[in-house]
Formats: sequence, structure tokens, C-alpha cells
Amino acid sequence: MVPQSLSTDPRYGRLSLKAQVLYPLMWINADDQGRLSGDPDEIKYAACPSVREITADDIPTLLQQIETKGMIKVYTTSKTKATQMLDWWDVQKLQWAYPSEYPPPEGWQDRLRYHRTPKEIVIVNWLLPSALPNAPPNSLGNTLQSDRESSKEITEKEKEGGRRNLPSTLGSKTTTTPHEERTTGEKIPPSESEIEESLSAGDREVISFWRSVKGFSMPIEEAAELVAKLRTEFPDVDILEESKAWAARKISEPLKQGSRPSSQIWNWLRKAREFAQGRRQYERSKGQRTKTHPREAYRGKW
Repeated sequence: MVPQSLSTDPRYGRLSLKAQVLYPLMWINADDQGRLSGDPDEIKYAACPSVREITADDIPTLLQQIETKGMIKVYTTSKTKATQMLDWWDVQKLQWAYPSEYPPPEGWQDRLRYHRTPKEIVIVNWLLPSALPNAPPNSLGNTLQSDRESSKEITEKEKEGGRRNLPSTLGSKTTTTPHEERTTGEKIPPSESEIEESLSAGDREVISFWRSVKGFSMPIEEAAELVAKLRTEFPDVDILEESKAWAARKISEPLKQGSRPSSQIWNWLRKAREFAQGRRQYERSKGQRTKTHPREAYRGKW
């Protein structure tokens, strides 16, 4: 989200026109921690490849302009250069924030809330600026100090009252967890909606076909774990197409009480792979070039 306040920010207004174009394009290409590459060539081709007026040679000067205004920090990591958007947590109200591929600059605290696995959520320093005391904008030191003060206040309350509900600004509606869990990254059980949000669009579509089958009652966390295992075990099988075919077969062969749909799906994919391998071997033995055939031509032969 590009902040609306940017339009009236005096720092932004004092930038050159090229820097004013570049800054919001860098913002929207930053990762969940507000970071992106600091290499001029990478910034050019990631943030503004179609802006001919800004060349890769212009980037270093433009970055220096923006950094002088206290809006970014360009720094060197062990492998490359990186850029930190310093206003990031003053503006962003993310529900999920995954780790960055770039290490943070000195004195910067990342805020993490992400699925390490379908059943595990990691939460570290998850305090949004809206939950903190008012601090001067773009002040890295004051923001971090506010984090420490808020953490101290929460810890003292927990000592008095034990477990406490997270404030709504933490972006979680169902999680109740002590401060120590949020700052150390200890495992907490995610809700069904959180697990579903963490899945890729492809995995959600696969599970939706499974759930369309009458009698399929597998919990979302088990279904997410199953589809992850299937992708590992059957990388050469189109899991979505085979899930559609399995669901279609269940119209005429419905699940019964005591059926194990996970085993059925697993065996279905195993047979699909065996059939594809057998077909390729047969065609090679005949000296034929492997051809792509409609799936329907082979359906029902195994």
C-alpha cells in the first residue's frame, strides 16, 4: 500500500521529479519487510523498466536524494546491497509478513507473522505502529524505542493477569498467546481460515475439488499437509487434473462410511504416474516419439 500521506509529505515534495517517480515504484516492489535490492541495475529492471527517462546510471544519484530525506536506507550486506524503506511500519498494516531475503540494516527490527508450515505460525515482534505510542514519523530510533516500551508494558500486564488477548491491531482475530510466544517465535496453532489463506491458489483449488466430494470431511490442516506431500511425492503428475478426475469418479463411486479419502487420492495419483510411465515405455519400445494424448483417451483403463 502506497501511503496517501505521500502526496503532502514535504520530504517527497522536495525530491527531483525523477526521484518522485522512482520512490513509489520502489515501495510497491519491496518485500514484506519493506526491503528490496540496492543494486542500481536490479532496481531499474524491477521497479521502473518501462520508464525510459530513468536509466540505471541515474539510480545511484536518485537513491542518494531519497536517502538524504530520511525515506530510505541503502546499505551493504555480506552478499549485495539492499534498500530499506524507513516509513514501512509507520504505514503498513499487513496481516502476514514473511522474512526478507535481505538481512535488516543495523538497528532495524523485522516484524514477522507467517506460516512456516501449514500447521505452524511464527510470530516475532508483531506490533504494528498503530498500536504504539505516537512517535515522530521516519524516526527509526524512536520507533524501536516505542517497540521496547510497548513490549515492557505488555510483559508487566501479563505478569499480573497471565495470558492476554492480542490487541486487534496485531492482525489476528482468533489467536491468544503470551508476549513471550510472540517475541520468540514459539509455535501456536493457526485457525482454519489462516491455514487456507496461507495456501497457494493452486493448492486451494485442489482441496476445493476434494471437498466437493460428498462425505469428504478431512480438516483443512490435514488436507494442506496431504497436498504438500503429494507435490513432493508426485512432481511429474498434474495433481489438479487428477484431483478433478478423482472427484468425478466419486459421483458414481461415492465415499462410504469408513473410507479413507487420503489413501484413495494417493493411490489414484500413484496409478496415474504408473500408467504414464508405462505408456512412455511402450512408445519407446515401438520406436515412436512420445505424444501428448487427451486424458480422456486413457480414463477407465486403470
